[in-house]
Amino acid sequence: MRKSSHERAHLLREARNATPPAKPSPHRAAALLAPLHLNADDPIALETQVYQAILEGRPAQIIPRLKEVLAKPDPALSFYNGELRFWLRWAQEVAVDQGAAQESWRQARSELEAFLKESRKIIS
Repeated sequence: MRKSSHERAHLLREARNATPPAKPSPHRAAALLAPLHLNADDPIALETQVYQAILEGRPAQIIPRLKEVLAKPDPALSFYNGELRFWLRWAQEVAVDQGAAQESWRQARSELEAFLKESRKIIS
């Protein structure tokens, strides 16, 4: 049974809270995420899946998915594109691909700085 977007958002927050940095509980997070039918185009859901993969020690499995999404970034999601690059960087770092992680970090920083600059223009 599909969950409403409100229920999915609540479960995603709960899954993230189930994995605090000091004492990860990836099994609890996995149990919370398993019944969800996460949309492939939902950046928050993808971030949650990346976080889970990192905590479970399998970042190499999620890296291709992140690269696929970021190969054709949605301009309407500029902030999330930068965030997804941050997650890619973290996954690459955990997977011990330092060169790729550094490049992803440069791209993330550039995209987020551009987003911040554009946001300031809109606000002023």
